[in-house]
Amino acid sequence: MDRVRSEVGLERLHVAAAIKPGSATHRLAAAQPAERQLQPLSHALHAGLDTVVLRGARSADDELLATLKRVRAARDRFVDEPVELLPKTWRAWVLDDDGRVQRTRYELGLWFV
Repeated sequence: MDRVRSEVGLERLHVAAAIKPGSATHRLAAAQPAERQLQPLSHALHAGLDTVVLRGARSADDELLATLKRVRAARDRFVDEPVELLPKTWRAWVLDDDGRVQRTRYELGLWFV
């Protein structure tokens, strides 16, 4: 919570929670690139993941967490990661038309797993 307070600010969170769908403010926020809209939330989610201690993790969990950390550290639009970690129904969705793994979609898929 301290990191959310310092990086996002409680006032901004309260204002965002009060925005009504369809309002001018909502339309303006929706016009921003999705990555910019979700950036504060992404930082908060990663901070939460970093503080959670997982007990009884299996080797598959270790691989998943290691992959999440690598993808998180990547700044490119595409990553060189195996799609086999994802459920079969997600694998095609994370690939672009040239067969490259899109970082943001891949990360969402890993969070789903």
